[in-house]
Amino acid sequence: MLRTASTLAMVSALAVGTALSAHAASYSVSYGANYATYDTSTQRFEVCDMERDGNEVYIYFGNAYGSNETGEYADYNGSQAGCGHGSVGLYKYMNICEDSVGWDECRSVTLKP
Repeated sequence: MLRTASTLAMVSALAVGTALSAHAASYSVSYGANYATYDTSTQRFEVCDMERDGNEVYIYFGNAYGSNETGEYADYNGSQAGCGHGSVGLYKYMNICEDSVGWDECRSVTLKP
């Protein structure tokens, strides 16, 4: 009887852990060798400039194209070791952009929390 109760408790804990983690996701988007990641469970991001081309790499988050953007978060040390990181709230998309001469080019990923 005790063994059955212990097994049921373990199965219940596993089911709850699985249900909670089903909503957590990690996303990645890249532009060339540059990349950014975002984890919906921790709401933490990382943006990494991996190219020695002198172009700044930055990301921004938003809820709808053209509105509610968070601002820019960059890898301020360029292609040197280390990446930019921090946390933001939950958003619907994340863009990574490369600041080049003229028009900045970006790639987007849709976030599904």
